[in-house]
Amino acid sequence: MRKKSKGFFRIIFLRKNRERGPKSMGGRRLTLEDRKKIENRWLAGDSIADIAECVGAHCSTIYLEMKRGDTGKMDCNGRGGYSAELAQKAIFTRRHH
Repeated sequence: MRKKSKGFFRIIFLRKNRERGPKSMGGRRLTLEDRKKIENRWLAGDSIADIAECVGAHCSTIYLEMKRGDTGKMDCNGRGGYSAELAQKAIFTRRHH
């Protein structure tokens, strides 16, 4: 014989697609101007989250960008250095070779 369950049921909530905010990049690529903003904000001591919000990108995008433009030296804040021009060159050579 089977045991009856005692009124157990599940409610499933389905979310509608969230609209993207005004600062959302929506899949666009970073420009040299975006990279210069990242460089300036990084040198000013801003956090990755603050930079991501300013540029309108996800934090993971900024982390990848920091890796791409790594100078191999420490900046004035004792963090890894970042160069917008170096990152731009890395992207250009990757796309055109």
